[in-house]
Amino acid sequence: MELRVLHYFLTIAREQSISGAAEFLHISQPTLSRQMKDMEDELGKQLFVRSNRKITLTQEGRILRKRAEEILDLVKKTEDEIHQLETRDGEIDGLLTREEVFTDVSRLMELNKEKEEIQTRLEELYEIWETLAE
Repeated sequence: MELRVLHYFLTIAREQSISGAAEFLHISQPTLSRQMKDMEDELGKQLFVRSNRKITLTQEGRILRKRAEEILDLVKKTEDEIHQLETRDGEIDGLLTREEVFTDVSRLMELNKEKEEIQTRLEELYEIWETLAE
């Protein structure tokens, strides 16, 4: 499953409409419907209750919404932190002070820990998917 598809799923959950989500995402409604059908097929579970007026989430859909929000939040946080490292004040010119080295090493250790947390979250989501698919 791709992060893009998780974003699509969350948009549908928020909009409570595939057509409304498709409009918001600037993609076609049939394309979005197919992506969600493929996700449901992959998980082996129905994620939405579709009616003429709106779409609501099933219990499995609510579980996926919670995990998808966590995953996308962690991805955004990681991207932001990496970007901050790239754009920090001053350029690295090979003449780093001990404090700068310590700060950079500490920051890299934090990023590694967050990477491990993302990996753990992804593994948890995969286990949930496997459970839902049974």
